[in-house]
Amino acid sequence: MKFSLILAAACLLVGGFILSGCNGGDSKKSVDAVPYDKLVWAAGGGDYSGAVLTDERLTGLTVAPPNMAVAWGSDLSSWGYGYDQASAYACLFCEVDGQWLGGKFEWISRSRSTRWFENIYARYNGWNPAWLTAKKFAFVVVNKQGTKRTNVVMCELK
Repeated sequence: MKFSLILAAACLLVGGFILSGCNGGDSKKSVDAVPYDKLVWAAGGGDYSGAVLTDERLTGLTVAPPNMAVAWGSDLSSWGYGYDQASAYACLFCEVDGQWLGGKFEWISRSRSTRWFENIYARYNGWNPAWLTAKKFAFVVVNKQGTKRTNVVMCELK
């Protein structure tokens, strides 16, 4: 019963994102919905452009500032992370004037499907909250060493 209530609440939360934000659906057309080398690491305190794609996969992205939701296609166990071990970087990118600007804004684990943009609004390590007015968003998860990454998922506001 408790699990059913949690599942119902999660569906309502994600459903709210889909109704009011952008929904990227699934990224099966190609591994990266946005070419990884097009991401400009302009904020977040690190440049993880050298991270190598692994078998860890994301399958969807929904952005509705002040938060976002990501759909996981796998866990981060091959990176040595447990289900609820928040040791990976959540990296968001916003298409601004034809460039994908962004970077790390939060820690993430497989157990976390949603992340709030509090750090972005607080201008964490060079983040500009104005970027959140973009119509297109991309998201990738990078390990804390900056050497491994998931695929890039993307969504577009209608």
